Amino acid sequence: MKGYKIGLGEIDNNGDLSFCYALIELEIPEDYPGLKCYSFESSNRSNVARVLKINKVDYTMGCLLEPIVKVTQEYLDSAYSLFDPNFCYRPGEIVYPDCFEEQPFMCVNGIHFFTDREQAIQYVMNDWVVGRLTNRALEKEVLRLMAVER
Repeated sequence: MKGYKIGLGEIDNNGDLSFCYALIELEIPEDYPGLKCYSFESSNRSNVARVLKINKVDYTMGCLLEPIVKVTQEYLDSAYSLFDPNFCYRPGEIVYPDCFEEQPFMCVNGIHFFTDREQAIQYVMNDWVVGRLTNRALEKEVLRLMAVER
């Protein structure tokens, strides 16, 4: 089964780091021993996933302040979870959450994903996600600059 999720990608422009949204394409290995997967109205949660590819997502505001989201053909080497900056996705790797809640609830630990690519893209347009990206990018950039200065 394929899955899609939005993460935070890092772009290195000759040493100048910037952040962007990333569309992470996953494969949920249905033959994986011990696979646990729960489905909800619009999204899913699993205890294992293989990262297939990561595309950069451009997000801009139109002249009427409507969000314009475009998945580009630019591939990224990695992307981070919007909820755990230590959780990294890399193409070709199998990822596991730090823990997995056995309850069939949505808002608990696990790898959250959508089976519909368009639903994952729509998730970017959620104002809460946009605010979280802005804050996370700023926080990460400040921390990175502090580390470089030391």
